[in-house]
Amino acid sequence: MIINTFYIQGLENTINTSIHSKKYYKFKSFSQKIMSNKRQALFVPVDAVGHVNACVGLAEVLIHAGYSVTFAVSTLWAGRLTKYGIREQLLRYDDDTGDSDPAKKYSAKLISDGVIGPESTPIKNLLNITQNSMPYFVDRLADTDIMVGELLVTLKPDVVFVDQIIGLPSVVKSGIPWVLVCSCNPLYLIHDTRAPPLNSGNYIVYFKII
Repeated sequence: MIINTFYIQGLENTINTSIHSKKYYKFKSFSQKIMSNKRQALFVPVDAVGHVNACVGLAEVLIHAGYSVTFAVSTLWAGRLTKYGIREQLLRYDDDTGDSDPAKKYSAKLISDGVIGPESTPIKNLLNITQNSMPYFVDRLADTDIMVGELLVTLKPDVVFVDQIIGLPSVVKSGIPWVLVCSCNPLYLIHDTRAPPLNSGNYIVYFKII
């Protein structure tokens, strides 16, 4: 449906509006009818700034296409997304305070976990994020799953966009179409021994020999 909506918008824009034909007005009426019937899109990103920002970019495209977009985010993001036309569904966690800055919170955590800093190396990054950071995010995700499960019942979205380190059982089992968004290192999606280890901070360099 997303592709069809984009197609209708693009096709209508290419029609010469100076041609007052019955076919054009019939098509325009059909297009407006579809666009007025707003579909619901729900985004469930990791609370970190990079993940949310990436999802905002996708959300803006959907809003332009006529979707109503809701973000399920923590109270750290209260009032920060409405200027983009996004509805906020605030999730409450025990370790969040209303006046916290999400950028400061997670940068401080990654520094504390040894993932960011002058002493970091690929091997240290891999060990520190696995041992120190991942348990926190997985525990937090368990709470997220419960709250999102309740939200799916009340909001009834037509599609869910999930940008998380692991899947959400509540979304997978809901029967609602969902999209995996990977705004972090693409190595999360590459399971190949020839690629650098996940969470190492390394990246793939492709050399083409001519």
